[in-house]
Amino acid sequence: MIVEKGILRAINATTYRATVQMWPSLSVYLENIPVNTAIPASELIVGRSVAVLSFDPSNYLDRVVVAVWVDGTAPIGPPVRTASVVLAASDSSALAKAQSDRTCDATDVKADGAWAMTQLATEGGIIHFLPGTYNYTTLLQTDRTGIIIEGGGMGEGGTYFRFTATGGIELKHFGCRLANFSTRWGNPGILVDNGTSGIELENIYSRYATIALRLSTQYGITIKNLIIDNARSIGVDVVNPCTMLDWTYGRIVNDTGAAYAGAIGLRVAGAGYATAISLRKINFSGSAADSQIGMELARCADLFAEGCYFEGNKDHVMVNGVNASNLAQKIVLKSCYWDMPSDGTHRYGVYGDYADGLVIEDPHFNGGDHANTFHIYITANAIKPAIKRPLITNATARITNLAPIVAL
Repeated sequence: MIVEKGILRAINATTYRATVQMWPSLSVYLENIPVNTAIPASELIVGRSVAVLSFDPSNYLDRVVVAVWVDGTAPIGPPVRTASVVLAASDSSALAKAQSDRTCDATDVKADGAWAMTQLATEGGIIHFLPGTYNYTTLLQTDRTGIIIEGGGMGEGGTYFRFTATGGIELKHFGCRLANFSTRWGNPGILVDNGTSGIELENIYSRYATIALRLSTQYGITIKNLIIDNARSIGVDVVNPCTMLDWTYGRIVNDTGAAYAGAIGLRVAGAGYATAISLRKINFSGSAADSQIGMELARCADLFAEGCYFEGNKDHVMVNGVNASNLAQKIVLKSCYWDMPSDGTHRYGVYGDYADGLVIEDPHFNGGDHANTFHIYITANAIKPAIKRPLITNATARITNLAPIVAL
């Protein structure tokens, strides 16, 4: 015989049988357990600690509640774990399911994700999704600050979120983090909601989303190693004022075909200006035949892109402010590489219109030797653009600068 500790979760005063949550598990509930009739009904209050006598540990029905008390050292409500809650998918391994706190529903994981949130402390914590497939028909939303949602890897055999058109992950609070998983579909697949800050995204792979990532935030987003394949509309969409976006390493690659016509890798064209944006070592690849754009920068100021690689798109970088009163400001493209075949399907390496202080420094344009192609084209609406030390290989330089005032 052994004596185990639990928490009383339900009591039938007629049959004197109880439901007990076994301590310290979050997921093991024993139902229909007999209760010692010597215990007064007035003492059987849900939330109190109980002692469970087990005659045969292999048979959970061979138990009886023998005592109940208020334990000042044990929580009356559910136990709180600030470290993590571990979830397994319906197709996770048997070992993963055995080691998890809960196995998720095969059709929709919304209820499981919401349950996991309730198990964390008010200060937040980690929800760890073990390798497997998690289907979401609605949004998985954070319900407090400091939530970390992480998977068991972004590659094959890792953690895989499969969204419907209305499914995705929404970060609604400060200091949240997403890491180490892959996603499929979603519109958007990941939404960083307005008013949040201190957001981190790392090691995430998205495929076939209408919009892979939408940023509608205010202050402080860090992205590292974000890979987006075949976003049908926009890879990363910055729709509202977004200050201090730092993105290092990544790839946005779009496929060919009507489903991807006009797709944009990165678009900054929201209702308010996005400022202080840093992009480093990112590959923007698309299809010229489908009129795809690498970066579209409209309501944008103080953007610095370094060491980025552009290929395949019809228009690689479009710096096109809204009008003379709403200019794109201080856009710096440094040490970037443009691959531009000389077949006439590519139009612009860099296009500047209604741009104030556009700087193109140490660019390398390879190819693009065609009458329909421009390595750089700056309109008369631009103010003080600067083109420094351009390198053009396998083509004659095709640079047009119509700006009335040029920076020296």
